[in-house]
Amino acid sequence: MNRRDFLKLLALLAVSTYLGSSTSTKKDRIVIVGAGIVGSALGYELAKAGANVTLIDKAQPGSQASTNSFSWINATYPKQPYAYNFFSQLGIDAYKSLAPELNFQIKWSGSLEWFANKQIETDSFKQLANIMRYKQYTPVEVISASDANQLEPKVIFKKNTKVIFSKSDGAIDALDAIHKLTNQIKQYGGKIIYPCEYLSSNYKNGKLLSIKTNQGEIEADKVIFTSGIDTNALTGKSFLKEATPGIILKSKPTKDAMNRMLIGPGIHVHQQNNGVVVIGEQTGAPPTHKERLKQKPNKFPEIIGKQHGERLLQQTNLLFQEKLNLDLDQISIGWRPLPKDGLPIIGWLPNRPNSYIATMHSGVSLAAIVAKVASQEILDGVSSTLLKEFRPSRFF
Repeated sequence: MNRRDFLKLLALLAVSTYLGSSTSTKKDRIVIVGAGIVGSALGYELAKAGANVTLIDKAQPGSQASTNSFSWINATYPKQPYAYNFFSQLGIDAYKSLAPELNFQIKWSGSLEWFANKQIETDSFKQLANIMRYKQYTPVEVISASDANQLEPKVIFKKNTKVIFSKSDGAIDALDAIHKLTNQIKQYGGKIIYPCEYLSSNYKNGKLLSIKTNQGEIEADKVIFTSGIDTNALTGKSFLKEATPGIILKSKPTKDAMNRMLIGPGIHVHQQNNGVVVIGEQTGAPPTHKERLKQKPNKFPEIIGKQHGERLLQQTNLLFQEKLNLDLDQISIGWRPLPKDGLPIIGWLPNRPNSYIATMHSGVSLAAIVAKVASQEILDGVSSTLLKEFRPSRFF
């Protein structure tokens, strides 16, 4: 075992004390607001540790950002500084530890990324060089077009193209994972309530008594906000920038189209274990739809959605030597929470007793490790050094 893997193992062991029971003598009543992959994973760890968990969502679990995303588990070069990159590496390892418990559908095939724009390529390679100077970094190398073609024979890599091969990246079926996590929460005695909107927290003498929702009052000792783009509105604080939309297309299951995640010019594409091809547009929704997107819908009107779907399919086919005959099944809009400084926001809210927050842009990548570390903080009052750089107090 090399030094990098040894240090990562030590970090994971440090957050693996819970095997189904908590050191707390009291069964905490915990309400989690937001049933995306972060909230569901956190609810699972807390319920497994013995907490009385109630997970609420204003819509169906998994109906917001988590399952309308590219579902990429990675620790790639944009994730800097070191604390963020290392935490993302632990996120990969945490998924590999958690996946067998719940039979998650994760394809650990790595990713290939290349660029049409030379300036973007140059900037990206500079960022890559930065993380490769870290004492520990995710396994990554720059390979030639011919080497990339050995890995992906059906893809067009132009001569002299340099390709970033991130070997440890994975792609998860996020909706399947959320279903399995929420089902297990119920098996541990927890509750899943939806549609249920958080309204306010009820305090007395500085102690949290309950939370108020549009479905009634829920007694609570602690409340956790895993609320994505609604974080600012629900906490009354300014943590996030304006959310941006990402267009996601999913096909019906098809035969083998590719082996790895392809992060090509203007387009992201990967194929799940079940044969579904997932396509994400890097540039987001066109500016001509700004007015239509004001209410942050998750879907386009049917005709417009079809037009976008056809455009994305055409753009995807430019990456391949032969046209992919994909049958379009779904096109959606994923609204991504964007912390003002780009880093995760995890920890207790200042001046809000027993209120915790876990919001980040890379929710899919980080859900497993956030759930493991945050559950210890929430139940036993520990303060993890892994989260030191991500505290909400930095915004106050």
